Amino acid sequence: MRQLFTNLLIITLLLSSITKSHAQPAIEVYGNLPSVKSMALAPDGKRLAYISNSGGEEALLLFDLDKKEIIGGAKTGNIKSRYVSFAGPNYAILHVSKTLNPSEIRGKLEYSAAFAYNLKTKKIKQLLRNSDKLFPFQPGLGQIVGLHEDGKQVFMPAFTGTQDPVYSLMRVNLETGRAFIHKRGTEHTRDWLVDKDGTVLAREDYDNRKNVYTIRANQDGKLKVILRISDVKIPPLSLIGMKADRSALVITYNSEETNADLIAELSFDGEISEPIFQRKGADASVITDRNRFVIGSRYSGLYEDYEFFNDTLTNTMLQIQNNFAPAGVFFEDISNNYNKILARVEGTDKSPTYYLFTQSDNTISKIASGVEGLSNENMADVLTIEYKARDGVKIPSILTRPRNWREDQKYPTIILPHGGPELYDSVGYDWMAQYFASRGYIVLQPNFRGSDGLGTDFLLAGRGQWGRGVMQHDVTDGLNALIKIGWTDPKRVCIVGASYGGYAALAGGAFTPDKYACIGAIAPVADLTRMLIDEKKENGKDSWVLTYWSRLIGDPKGEREKLKKISPSEYANEFKAPVLLIHGRDDLIVPITQSNIMERALEKAGKDVTFIRLKGEDHYLSTGKTRLATLKALDSFVKKSIGEGLK
Repeated sequence: MRQLFTNLLIITLLLSSITKSHAQPAIEVYGNLPSVKSMALAPDGKRLAYISNSGGEEALLLFDLDKKEIIGGAKTGNIKSRYVSFAGPNYAILHVSKTLNPSEIRGKLEYSAAFAYNLKTKKIKQLLRNSDKLFPFQPGLGQIVGLHEDGKQVFMPAFTGTQDPVYSLMRVNLETGRAFIHKRGTEHTRDWLVDKDGTVLAREDYDNRKNVYTIRANQDGKLKVILRISDVKIPPLSLIGMKADRSALVITYNSEETNADLIAELSFDGEISEPIFQRKGADASVITDRNRFVIGSRYSGLYEDYEFFNDTLTNTMLQIQNNFAPAGVFFEDISNNYNKILARVEGTDKSPTYYLFTQSDNTISKIASGVEGLSNENMADVLTIEYKARDGVKIPSILTRPRNWREDQKYPTIILPHGGPELYDSVGYDWMAQYFASRGYIVLQPNFRGSDGLGTDFLLAGRGQWGRGVMQHDVTDGLNALIKIGWTDPKRVCIVGASYGGYAALAGGAFTPDKYACIGAIAPVADLTRMLIDEKKENGKDSWVLTYWSRLIGDPKGEREKLKKISPSEYANEFKAPVLLIHGRDDLIVPITQSNIMERALEKAGKDVTFIRLKGEDHYLSTGKTRLATLKALDSFVKKSIGEGLK
């Protein structure tokens, strides 16, 4: 353990000099996992916890800001590290997951967990491990919803009971990992809100069989129903937290008038307020403290923006953003007294870097580079662009281009639609876009209709518009715009994407085959009817999850022909370009069956298809080995299909 920390410390100290190289970075710089994957600030602002990746080995490391040295940590081994947090000043929490295939259940399970690292004893314990009342083999463990004021306990939800399990709130000892039932919920409980002294402030339930949604709040020491909504096939609200002055709960809800997802206050009388944290053309999400008391809001868009109840904090974040413009600034964490703010800066001319801002003396300190071997000088240009779709709607998007860009050149181009589909691309660091731009390609990331982050109207315009509708038209129209401007060589275009982006890539090959010289699809959906059948099998015919996907794509009962018409696997004969399929064998979000179906359809049609199956990989390319293998495969495929990029 000591030798590991010594090596990592040297890397940390040399990181700034390593990233000063102006030579073209190797493919490993982009394909490996970030050298710093996640970072958190201790509540007292004195220490940092982060996940470090060096030489393919990941570790949780603790850094003392006063001593300016690593003071402890632990290897992650063969588990997948996800993120870090703090539970008081003395415990760092490592959140992890691992794909399991236990004999006791059918199929695989992505098992998640949390480990508490004691900064004083240097020992690490898995939380909830020694709790015999837990329901076996349940997903979603490891979530911490509150910290106890004694600094030695946390509150975590989990299903308890071996038969007819209920979703309980557990009180967990950070030193031993042992848990006890703090408050027992029901099988319909979705969430808990708990105060630092252990008082349960609120509980959220949704009965999917009866379609009844309920919120209970603490009144006179008892949980009493303050809101009940019946006959709802999807949970209409989501409990987010509580106002800092304890005057109301904070929720998100769907407005019947505008069909918009809004943030509002919920009084203890059950009254929903007018929306708070609203901004036209953007979506808001709340920022909470460690016990989920709301301190502010994050606004989405091509650039993230922030607003806090504390005006000084709002002005400080604005000052930070102005200091690094036009790069993107991402709020990561904050000390309890608001004096220190941890942020990540990346995009445009800035390689991913963590900074610490101290309000008391108005200083900015560079903490760590997020990608080892990538300097500011190596970063490809990241631009925000806007083009008109065929019906006149403006599509805000991201364009990444080589640093030696020339206006008089027509570039080979990668169209890179995002996943979700209700996600969005913003100014920042995208490892795949940066790699291809560094090799002389331009990369377009279109925020097609149906993307989140750009306002509710824009999001809802994508409902039911997969494949042959405006979602795919917006992607195609982005390529057409680049060709019309003269930036793209129309004969040298590939479309590449993951998850929904993989579906969009296959849809491009199926429905606009003359546009693309190659199609790369990572963990794609190919057969929408099969997708909805699988969702029904996994979640039940009355599940709100199935209702959600049916609204997003189409009803499997009444719109079967439509689903076939927008499934790329049904149109394998239309493909003209070679196809590269890449899929993780442990993907529990989009089963590898989808790529199997696509491969068989293309082979039957006599088309050029290559399928790479990634052993031990999930939906997210979570391991460095498989992510690098994916990038190398795409690199060879693109070069073979449309040639080298422009130097």
